[in-house]
Amino acid sequence: MKLFCFAHAGGTAASFGSVIKRVDGCALVPVERSGHGTRLAEPLLESMEDYVQDAIKQMDAALDEPFGLLGHSMGAWQAYEVAAALYRMGLPRPAVLVVSGNTRPRTVPKLDMTESVSDQAFLESVRGYTSIPVEILCRPELRSVFFEPLRSDFSVLDRYVCCEEIVLECPIIALYGSVDPLTASGDADWSSLTADRCEEYTFVGDHFFFYENEEVPRYLASRLNERESMVC
Repeated sequence: MKLFCFAHAGGTAASFGSVIKRVDGCALVPVERSGHGTRLAEPLLESMEDYVQDAIKQMDAALDEPFGLLGHSMGAWQAYEVAAALYRMGLPRPAVLVVSGNTRPRTVPKLDMTESVSDQAFLESVRGYTSIPVEILCRPELRSVFFEPLRSDFSVLDRYVCCEEIVLECPIIALYGSVDPLTASGDADWSSLTADRCEEYTFVGDHFFFYENEEVPRYLASRLNERESMVC
């Protein structure tokens, strides 16, 4: 099964490099956001809807085979919104949605807008939610490579609201880090967004457990290969 992957805020397709090689039996296909990574020369987009439509264009040629969607942090919301858009557009639907390091999409606006604060205050507020060292983000010659995509993604997240919740017909696999402050409250509530089952699993680690915990690829391989045998 192909698994289209969506990274955290400021992340790129390369973020999944260490995971791709270790999920046996599955083809992980990272989806690069415009203005990030290998698409750095392209414009940054301004809304979640823009990123969703851009992702579907990249995926379009491969939708005739069984596929799943996976997203970590910001990518979890993007993966869900891609699934919802495929439903609305009458296009092939995912066989599974894997969400990691985030709660279900919010339905009310966020009030503490990071896009309105200074660069320094922004860096302090997102310190625990970026894998890029602050000293790298602060280097002027690397601003367009790291800082601008990161800040743009958080601006997209600040404005994002899930306007139309669609209950998916595929199972959801929700992964959490044991000391991840983003999901520490225990009310991620992904189960309400599927008519199928929602399987939850907690790994040892912080917000970036998905990329760092070696148990994650083994767990994914086990669950996804089982799912593929059911849909093929």
